[in-house]
Amino acid sequence: GTGAGPFNPATGTVWAPSGIYGTLAENQAALEKKIADEAEATRVANAARMDANARLTAQTALKTQRMGNLNTMMGMMAQPNAMGGQRPPAPTDTPARIGYVYDFGSIFANPQQEKLFVNPYGGYAQGGAVRSDMDDVNDELLKILKG
Repeated sequence: GTGAGPFNPATGTVWAPSGIYGTLAENQAALEKKIADEAEATRVANAARMDANARLTAQTALKTQRMGNLNTMMGMMAQPNAMGGQRPPAPTDTPARIGYVYDFGSIFANPQQEKLFVNPYGGYAQGGAVRSDMDDVNDELLKILKG
């Protein structure tokens, strides 16, 4: 390296290697740096590989657990009295008696319910058709608008 020592004086001093010895010292320093860089790159690559292996191992364990759960569930369903193997008991209650038939002529269930609600349009809108007496109202509005 470039540190001080009995046969390796500090770089930049009068006693530092020069000439061919300086070139050899520079080559040695460059080689040591390259070896250190390669060792660091190898360490980083190994850490990444170990991380990838750990992730793969965890994913494989999760898949194995899911397959085991699926196999357990399929085995339970194959048993004759499992959740999919029996029909539910028939209801013993009598059906509800509603008392009227919904005829789709109105949005309300029956005339009594319809009377409970107020028509938001008053007497003006009936089924989407404009009444003939509205023509007079329209004429009056047009006269007002025209001024």
